Amino acid sequence: MKLRKLLDYWVGVPLLFLICSVLRFMPPRKIHSRRVLFIKLYGMGDVVLIMSGVKLFKEKFPDYQIDFLTTGEGYEIAASASWVDNVILFKESEIWRFCSLVAMLWRSRYEMCVDFEQFARISALCARATNAPHRVAFHSDRQCKHIGSTTSVLFNSSIHAALNFVQLLKPCGIEQDLDGLVSLPCDAENVEWARSLNVQVVLHPGSGNTGLGRRWPVSCFAKLAKWIIDEQGLNVSITGSKAEVKLCDDLVNSVEPRYRLKVNNLAGKTNIRQLISLFSVVKLVVANDTGPMHLAAAQGAGVIGLFGPNSPNRYRPFSKSAVVLYKGASCSPCIDIERAIVPDCPYLSPLGNEFVSLCMMAIEVSSVISAAKSLLQQRVSHE
Repeated sequence: MKLRKLLDYWVGVPLLFLICSVLRFMPPRKIHSRRVLFIKLYGMGDVVLIMSGVKLFKEKFPDYQIDFLTTGEGYEIAASASWVDNVILFKESEIWRFCSLVAMLWRSRYEMCVDFEQFARISALCARATNAPHRVAFHSDRQCKHIGSTTSVLFNSSIHAALNFVQLLKPCGIEQDLDGLVSLPCDAENVEWARSLNVQVVLHPGSGNTGLGRRWPVSCFAKLAKWIIDEQGLNVSITGSKAEVKLCDDLVNSVEPRYRLKVNNLAGKTNIRQLISLFSVVKLVVANDTGPMHLAAAQGAGVIGLFGPNSPNRYRPFSKSAVVLYKGASCSPCIDIERAIVPDCPYLSPLGNEFVSLCMMAIEVSSVISAAKSLLQQRVSHE
């Protein structure tokens, strides 16, 4: 990831200036193709947050074809949205194919292109390569992304990311604000599978690919699982990616043996569409600051979001059925999305077999149990 960021800055910025300087002498294209390209390359959670704005666009302009360019982590999210007509997969591991992608974008004759990426210059290169008459991007002097756009919107670091994303669509005629996220469609087969698990609570102990510092201790998740099973009489599922199988196995092994029969470890065994259905039928999801946390909020589950390195003001679960726990530390939040800073935590402390950041260790199990009890009671009262 660090190499990607270095290349994006030291190669992406001058290349963006060069391409924009060359294309500036070309006459503007007059295109009325009713085709729009939305771009968000990185961040599964961001793609979830963007889908609400994309649906608003589709509802206002139903005759427009919507294409969505993203990487693997966002592909299944965009592909599951029935209001997205076509998803284009950007394989960053095959960067040599970038030239063919650029040629394809040029030939596609898009009428409009909206770049939702906050800082990566490679998305700005893709947007400029479309040469669409209307190109919208975030304005941030540090990132220089706006130089290839025809309209730029100031990135507001003081508001939630979902609101930033929908504001980017205002030049496209979308004036509505969000009060919640739209749910992604579920297919009947996956809903039946999710219900067959007989699970009411999901724990997500992973933190994706952007830092161990986001993780709440496994031992704390284990104590929470014991309370859910023993005190509430509910079954628990654990979710995680293939890269997080060992982490989730450690969590299962940390649960007292007499409770393990009520813990279903799904790590590495589910795809995104199954997660969408699972989060649609369970009562509660407890997760670190990750994409699945946002997906659970979109699907209507009660959500407890555990925050430390990142600002919950910008990335809390965007739902009225959500609780954020954030104790902070003198160095928190240390993640600065606007400046593309996601540092490795220098204050990771040993705790059992893992290393945990001070800001995540500060979140007490009793606080999570209290929040879980409140949300579970709310779910019962609405059933």
